[in-house]
Amino acid sequence: MLSHLLAPLLAPLLAPLLVGVAAGAMREQDHQAIIQIEAQRLPVAALDAFLRSSEAETRARAARALGRLRSPEAVAPLSTLSHDAEPVVRAEAAFALGLTPGSERLLLGLLADDPEPAVRAAAADALGMQGTPASVPVLLRAMEERSRPLRPATVATAANRALGRMAARGVTGLDRSETVSALLDQLGPLGQLDRQRRRDAAFALSRIRARSLSPELQRALVEAALSEADADAQAMLVRAVGALGLPSPTAPQARDQDRVFALSAVDPDVGVRVATARAAGPAGWPGVARMINDPSLQVRLEALSAVGLVSSLDRAALLRPVVEAGDDIRDEDELRSVRALRVVEATAALDALAGSGALASTAPWLDPARPIRIREAAIRHTDHRPTLSKLATDDGDGPVRVAAVTRLMELNPSVEEVLPLLGAFDSMVAAVAMEWLVGKAEPAVEAKVIAAMKATEEPDLLLSGTKVLIGLYSGEKPKVKEPASGAKLLLPALHASRSAPVRSAGAGLAALLKAPAPPPWHHLVSAPLHEVLEARTARIRTSQGEIIVELFPEDAPVTVWTWSELARAGYFDGMKFHRVVPDFVVQGGDPRGDGSGGPGWTIPDELSPQPFTEGVLGMALSGPETGGSQWFITLSPQRHLDGGYTAFGRVVSGMHVVHSLVPGDVIERVRVDPAPSRAALPTLPAAPAPPAAGR
Repeated sequence: MLSHLLAPLLAPLLAPLLVGVAAGAMREQDHQAIIQIEAQRLPVAALDAFLRSSEAETRARAARALGRLRSPEAVAPLSTLSHDAEPVVRAEAAFALGLTPGSERLLLGLLADDPEPAVRAAAADALGMQGTPASVPVLLRAMEERSRPLRPATVATAANRALGRMAARGVTGLDRSETVSALLDQLGPLGQLDRQRRRDAAFALSRIRARSLSPELQRALVEAALSEADADAQAMLVRAVGALGLPSPTAPQARDQDRVFALSAVDPDVGVRVATARAAGPAGWPGVARMINDPSLQVRLEALSAVGLVSSLDRAALLRPVVEAGDDIRDEDELRSVRALRVVEATAALDALAGSGALASTAPWLDPARPIRIREAAIRHTDHRPTLSKLATDDGDGPVRVAAVTRLMELNPSVEEVLPLLGAFDSMVAAVAMEWLVGKAEPAVEAKVIAAMKATEEPDLLLSGTKVLIGLYSGEKPKVKEPASGAKLLLPALHASRSAPVRSAGAGLAALLKAPAPPPWHHLVSAPLHEVLEARTARIRTSQGEIIVELFPEDAPVTVWTWSELARAGYFDGMKFHRVVPDFVVQGGDPRGDGSGGPGWTIPDELSPQPFTEGVLGMALSGPETGGSQWFITLSPQRHLDGGYTAFGRVVSGMHVVHSLVPGDVIERVRVDPAPSRAALPTLPAAPAPPAAGR
């Protein structure tokens, strides 16, 4: 009821985005208004007029917007759209239901009854995001669809993928024999003509990680891994084989597993070899020791980590020489000039060595003269809390400080040890400490929390501090019955923050303090839609070569526009790729370089049916609605990311450069083509200024 009352009042907020739109271009006008509604996370009722539009394109776009709101209130209007006369509208409604809690029953009905395969496939995909064990029998029936030449079995493929997504979400009961058997059938005659069908069945098996299979099913899985011709499917099947629960190293099943690993360890495809190394550690396969000399750095890094998990190996003899080879570099300029490849390997080896318990002490590796990455690795295995506290507050390197405070919080410190960190000069250190206090704080910390929040604009610190205060002030028996006056004085800064999670938490705090809160809004840089859609290509020049990406402004207009504006301002120039995970992602866009930085504001998620195949450009998140400046490129298909992260581009040239990147490689320059048509672009006309507290 409240949302219906608010809708007429919110309509004027749409006006700024409509300025400059060509007269008569109704579809563009509708599209731009819908973007504004979803970006500002306005109530569901704000979309009512677009849901009733005579234009199927507008109804479909409004359906996607409903899903992006992720509100249970969207179930009813999406139910209506799921019976629309146009298949494109029903398919978008199915995708949106996948983002909407409480939609499983509707999706099961669409999968069973809709006459269009594309709609049924969309419903199956969506069940991967909302399905429970009750959906499994329906998905298994959908997997019986036959493939034909030039007519792939889209519904069966989507059902395979859905089971994998459900497993990734932690849905239980998927490792039953009938489910595994049905997925293995997808790899045989049913999937013979359909590579994607086999890939998605392999994805599901790799995520289900069935351990208690009959000998017959174990053999079938092994044979599938040995015979699969597609490298992406084979890599996932190797992971599934590695997860088998084997009775003993001498059992026949263990010999079958060894046979798979022995062949896949020398496969021509790097992704298959990475999957082998990744699976070999938990499986205890000693042959992984040979892989630390693989020609691919990605494989070597995974193999070094795996060696640390195999107790039958002499881990010290294998890993220590690698650590020492990278640790002999001291000069920072030299580190940059040699690209630090030896340091990257030494870091992986030290992590594995310390994690295996084969390292007597990490103290020698904490010396400030050692490479930063070596020190970070040592910190991850340091247990001496005073040392960690000193590093967190006094060290001169930001990544070291963050690593130290993160490790300290893992060691269950006392509140007395944590409170001094709230005043650290590095606001990210204070933010990590503040996050630890959430749910643990007692009344005595209230004043220190408020003081730390007053002294910062760091969004993560403000968010965690607000959560601490909410914990103190809420519940049937709040720990603090009369909040300090300073808490209410924080509200204007929280309401004005350019971080949506901070503003949302601030609204919750305002409610507890019986103070007014402004309507939600996102930090947006806006322009007429036709200009947003002009951002089509980006050239990312790195220290290893150029990467050309195609952008997706139709699917992710806010993300593409804000990323493009950051690029045009030179924001990314000179930053490093701070995170590289073999056969998963490379990630950059962090001004701090340790994975915790950003531009100081957030943008809304723009989830779409775009799949995360190899080379997709995605927005990195630390939770829903937390995108900012960090972005990643996938190194291989990562279907578990579908529907959870914004896909806003795809590599069209230079994927070999992406695969060559290592942590520390530099983003020299990012340029977006074409340049905007206007000489000057407005900033924030679409984001209504938050009202002052008490208005």
